[in-house]
Amino acid sequence: MKTLRKYALVLLLFIYPCILHPSTFHSEDEETVTVHVYRPKRLVGFAWVFQLKRDGEKCGRIKNGGHLVFKLKPGKVTFSVKKKEVELYLEKGKTYYLRSFIAAGVYIGSLDLIEVTEPFALKELSEKGD
Repeated sequence: MKTLRKYALVLLLFIYPCILHPSTFHSEDEETVTVHVYRPKRLVGFAWVFQLKRDGEKCGRIKNGGHLVFKLKPGKVTFSVKKKEVELYLEKGKTYYLRSFIAAGVYIGSLDLIEVTEPFALKELSEKGD
């Protein structure tokens, strides 16, 4: 019984400051930045899978109709697919959207990555595709 009281006391000591001063504790959403990287579903290049890199390191693969979400710390970050890079300066509490797609080429398409606005991205993400 004494052990249970000790655990309850220790738990209370950790919770008590949160009850008294909730404003001193920041939620994760206030301290992080959300980056969405998506690829609209299209018939052209449907089998092509994109290798996504963040700051030169592989961080995911985007297939046709795919969508990746990253929770990052504020600061500079570079996303890339093949030779196309997008550099972002992330501000805390904001959300960014990157659209990956196949750009038309003379003989063959090339991978592309651009930053888009939130309304544009949300519209494309809500569409079913071709």
